[in-house]
Amino acid sequence: MKTSVLRVHKKKIHALRCDTLFAHTLGLMFRRNTNAFFVFPRPVRHTVHGLFCLQELQLLFLDHTKRVIEISVLKPWGLYRPTHAYSYLIELSTPVQGIKYNEKVDIYSYTESTG
Repeated sequence: MKTSVLRVHKKKIHALRCDTLFAHTLGLMFRRNTNAFFVFPRPVRHTVHGLFCLQELQLLFLDHTKRVIEISVLKPWGLYRPTHAYSYLIELSTPVQGIKYNEKVDIYSYTESTG
């Protein structure tokens, strides 16, 4: 499993790294109390789904410079169509309060564990 450590509004976040088509599709389906960090090879404007998601998620859409361009909430079984193209998406199982538009998200590390 691939993971990343992010800093979002002064809070350290551990997230499942989703950088393949399969990982993009699966996301946080069937998972609880987990965060996800989606990486796309070019800006996209895909609809985000909450199919088989077990809890409400806070969505942070980032541009290519890793700045927040859109913030939303996704309910289980819901759909969300972003208004802007994005290069990165963060799904948070526990919302981070006080995030502002144009705020920079830092990526501290990336690991790939076996097993």
